Amino acid sequence: MSLDHTRKTTLFKRYFNHTLNEEEKNELMEWIRNGQHKDEVIALMNKAWEEFQEEGVVFTDSQSEKMLHAIIHGQKADENLAEPITDRKVIFKNRWLAAASISIVLLTGLYFWHSRSGSAPVAPPTQAVQVNTDLPPGGNKAVLTLSNGKVIILDSVENGALAQQGATKVVKLQSGQLIYKKQNLTEQSGKVSFNTLAVPRGGQYELTLPDGSKVWLNAASSLKFPTAFTGKGRQVELTGEAYFEIAQDKEKPFSVVIPSGISQSQPMVIQVLGTHFNVNAYKDEPAIKTTLLEGAVRVAQGPSSRLLQPGQQAKTTKGTDDINIIKPNIDEVIAWKNGIFRFDNEDLPTIMRKISRWYDIEVVFQDNNPESRFSGMISRNTNLSQVLQVLEINGVHFKIEGKKISVL
Repeated sequence: MSLDHTRKTTLFKRYFNHTLNEEEKNELMEWIRNGQHKDEVIALMNKAWEEFQEEGVVFTDSQSEKMLHAIIHGQKADENLAEPITDRKVIFKNRWLAAASISIVLLTGLYFWHSRSGSAPVAPPTQAVQVNTDLPPGGNKAVLTLSNGKVIILDSVENGALAQQGATKVVKLQSGQLIYKKQNLTEQSGKVSFNTLAVPRGGQYELTLPDGSKVWLNAASSLKFPTAFTGKGRQVELTGEAYFEIAQDKEKPFSVVIPSGISQSQPMVIQVLGTHFNVNAYKDEPAIKTTLLEGAVRVAQGPSSRLLQPGQQAKTTKGTDDINIIKPNIDEVIAWKNGIFRFDNEDLPTIMRKISRWYDIEVVFQDNNPESRFSGMISRNTNLSQVLQVLEINGVHFKIEGKKISVL
C-alpha cells in the first residue's frame, strides 16, 4: 500500500488527536503493518509528538501505553487519550529511545522504555541488533509426583486420566491444565496423601485442586497439596510464584505456607479469607510479596501479622519478620499470568532474573551495581533474541555463550 507524505502526516496527526474515522484508521494500520516503513513510522510519530508538545498536549504513562497498544493491534483508542493535561510525566524519558522501541513494536508486538537518570540521548541503530543465539519462550511444562513416588512428565504425557489418588481422579484436560476430580468421598480413608506439581525453569502450568480452586504456577515453582481436603482446613505449600483463585468454603479455610528457608527461620503462612491473590516467594528474590486482587488475606511471619485489602501487597524483606503494606502496580504483578513481562521502574537484575527463569538461561553481570531502571512491556511468547534486541536498543549489551548471558 502506498501513501504520499502529506497523507501519512495527516493520518498520524489525526490518529493521535483521535479524529480518525474507521476508514482512515484502517488505511493507516494497513500501511503500518506492511512492516517496510519502520524508519518513516518513527519519524512521523516523533513529528506528531513534537507538534502536540508545542500545543501543550502531553501524554501520561497509561495514555501512551494505550496509544501504542492501539497502534500494535489496530484497536480503537480511547477517546480521551489526547486531551490536554498538566501532568508532564511522559512515557518515554527520551524521544529517540521511544522511536527505537517503536521500530521493534511494529515488527514483533513488543514495546519497552528506559529510564536512566541523567542519561544522554541514544540514537536508534540503523539496523536490527544481531543476536548470535536464540531460545524459544517457555511453555506448559511440569512434573507431577504422586503420593507413591511415581513421576509423570506432564508436557509429554497424553491427555486423559493419569492416576487415581484415593477418591480423587487426576486428569490432564489439555496441554497446560491439570485437574483433580473428587469422586465418591465415602471411599476415602482417613490418611491424607500429598502430590507435588513442580514447574521447571522455562515452564508454567495451570492446576485445579480437589476443592475446585485454581492455581497458575510460574517458572521455577512448585506446589505441594493433598489429593483431598479433609479435616477442618485446606493447606498447600508453595515455592516460587503462583496466582490463586480460591473456591470459597467457610467451613474449611484455605492457607498457603511458604516453607522455612525461603521466608525466614519460620514458615510464612498466608491465611486466605478471599479469592484472588498472587504470591511471589522465589529463593533468589530479596522479598516475599503477597498481592491481593479480591477478597482478603492475612499474612503471618513469625510474630508479625497483617490483613490485606484488595489492591494491597504485603512485602517481607528476607532476614526480617517485618511486613510492609504497599500499593503495587497490579497489572505488573499478574502480567506473567497473562503472558507478558511487565516492568514498573525495575532495576536490571530484577528484570534479568525474570527473563532467566522463563528462558532457562544463566545471567551474570560484569557491573555488580547496574543503575539503569526500566519500565515497559514484552510478550512472554517471543524468542529470547527479540527480548535482547529491545534491551540492546535501550543501551544494555550482552555477551552470549550458549545459555549463559553476560550483561556488559
